[in-house]
Amino acid sequence: MNRRLSILLAAAALSVTARLVAEPVVGSTDASVYEISAPITPRVVGGATNLYSHEGPNYPTTLADAQSLAAGVAHTFDQLLTDCAQLTNPSTSALYDIDVSEADPSEARLIANYNAVATCAYNEFGSKPYWIPKLVNDVDICADKLGAGWHLPTEAEIASLTAEEVDAVVDVLASSASSFGSFYFSWSFYVRSGDGLKRATLTPGQAPTISDEIDETQTQHLEGGVVLRCARGTL
Repeated sequence: MNRRLSILLAAAALSVTARLVAEPVVGSTDASVYEISAPITPRVVGGATNLYSHEGPNYPTTLADAQSLAAGVAHTFDQLLTDCAQLTNPSTSALYDIDVSEADPSEARLIANYNAVATCAYNEFGSKPYWIPKLVNDVDICADKLGAGWHLPTEAEIASLTAEEVDAVVDVLASSASSFGSFYFSWSFYVRSGDGLKRATLTPGQAPTISDEIDETQTQHLEGGVVLRCARGTL
């Protein structure tokens, strides 16, 4: 089946950064849509609930407690986009440089929004893309935070992408955002593989790479720019 790729560029809809649309059969009105979300980041320090206080020997002993921890620390991009637009950047004494008013924002505007949200997430919420692998494996964070139908991307889904599709999916951050913004919105992310986890990486001009380097039993947070993205639909 041929797949048509379209990118959602509206700044207000950046919780969904890419859509893969399978072309419907001739005469049919149905189309299969595969969506990849912006990252969900956890609060790692500060606040009543934070990830670092619950890792290693303090990792939850029950699934219910793990679910409560994930719900308490997780920040979606939509939440950060809204909250940060109302906050003042201490480095500039001005509001964070976020504007979602444009119906068709330029690449420069998208990059500014991404970079501002990354800086605000760090400054205001102690939020970094440093999930605990066991928490990602144990809890359905995608469905809990984004709703029914959202799931951790599977190895098979991501491995099926062609180099051309990767080029279209990997947005302006791949080459244009600051290193800070690119780190927060990395295209290196968790994927579901059987009952465990792997790391997928999307690089312009290449087919996806998927590695076995993630230990899904690890209860310490994982650094290195592996973000939690979610998917909806099938490929």
